[in-house]
Amino acid sequence: MRNIILASISALSLTLSGCDKNEALGSNGEPICLNAASPFEYPVPTFVVTENLSRSSSWDYLQGIQPTDNVAGVPDMVTLMEGKIKQFAVYDGPVTGITSINNPIDTMDQVASAEDTAGNIQSGRVQIQGAINDNVSCSYNNRSAILRDEGNPDDTSNFLPYILDLSFISSSRQLTRTIAYFKEVTTIVDGKEEKNNEILATSVTALNPDTYSTSGNNAPLASEVTWGDSNESLKITKDYQLRIDRAAYVSATDFTVDGNTEINRFKISINYETGAAEIFISDFVNAVTCNPSNGDPSLILKDPTTQDLIDNHCENIEDRTTYRDPGYDVTGVDPDVEGSGTLPTPMTTYTGAFVDGR
Repeated sequence: MRNIILASISALSLTLSGCDKNEALGSNGEPICLNAASPFEYPVPTFVVTENLSRSSSWDYLQGIQPTDNVAGVPDMVTLMEGKIKQFAVYDGPVTGITSINNPIDTMDQVASAEDTAGNIQSGRVQIQGAINDNVSCSYNNRSAILRDEGNPDDTSNFLPYILDLSFISSSRQLTRTIAYFKEVTTIVDGKEEKNNEILATSVTALNPDTYSTSGNNAPLASEVTWGDSNESLKITKDYQLRIDRAAYVSATDFTVDGNTEINRFKISINYETGAAEIFISDFVNAVTCNPSNGDPSLILKDPTTQDLIDNHCENIEDRTTYRDPGYDVTGVDPDVEGSGTLPTPMTTYTGAFVDGR
C-alpha cells in the first residue's frame, strides 16, 4: 500500500533544545538524543540554485502542467499559475528550460541535502540515524541556522535565517524534516520592545527511515512547501510515491481565472503517471453556514466579516459550521473513516506533459 502521511509540524513551535532530559522536548515530544543543535553559519557561493533543479520545489511541476492537448482557456490558466510560482519560487529562464531558482526554501533544501554540508547538520543526521537503528524517537532542532551568500560579501541582506528540524517517531516509523525561513520583527508592547520571529516560508518533507542512511537526504517521499501570508500564499505539494503534484494559490483579494472575476483560490494538479491535469477554482478562502436553530442552513457566508457573523447569528463558534467547496475541497469527510470523502469536481481537465524522472 503506497500511503504516506505528511507530518504537520508547526515551524513556530520548533525550539532550540539541549540533550539534558530536563530541558524542553523536541518537536515530536521526545527527548533530544544529542545536543547537535548549536547555532551555525554556513557560507554558500550564492543563494541561486543551479544544480539539482529537478528536485527543487517547482521545476518538475512546471514541466508537467504544460498542456499537450488543445482545451480552451487552459494555456492562459497555466500561464497564470506559472506567474504565481515565479513570484514566490523566483526562477530564471522559460518554464521548459529553467536555468536557476532563487528562494530561501530551495536554497536551504540544497544545503541540507548535500553530502558535504555543514558539520552541525551532519551531526544531526548521525543523531537521527542512531535513533532509527535503535528504533527510539528523537529530534534535532536548530533555530539559529544562518546561510551567508559569499557571492555578495558587502550586501547587508545576504544572511538567511532558518529554523531547521529533523524528527523521528519510532511508533509510526515517521521521519520528517522541517525548514522554516523567518525574519525577526520588533514590536512595542507596554512600552517595551519585544522581538519575535515571523515565518515567511516553510518546507515539510517526509523521508524514508529505512533508506535514510544511504539516500534519505535526497530521496523524499512527499513534501509540502508554503510561501506567503494570510493576504497571499502559494503551496506546492509533491507526492513522490503516487507521482501526483499540485500547486494552490490563495489570495484574500479577488482575481480572475478564465473569465471568472471573483476567484480567491486556484489549484492545478498533475498526475505524472497518467498525464492527467486538473484545474480547480473557488470564490472564497473560508466559508461557514449557520446552524439551523439559529439561521438559514442554506445560507453560505463566504469570507464573512465579524459583522456578517453577528447579522446572521453566527458570532459564536458553536453556532456555525465550516462550509467546503465541492469544486475545490474534499467534502463529506468522516474523521473516523480513513480515506473517506468525495473528491472535488475540477473546473477543467487536460493532458499534461511527460517529465523524465517523475
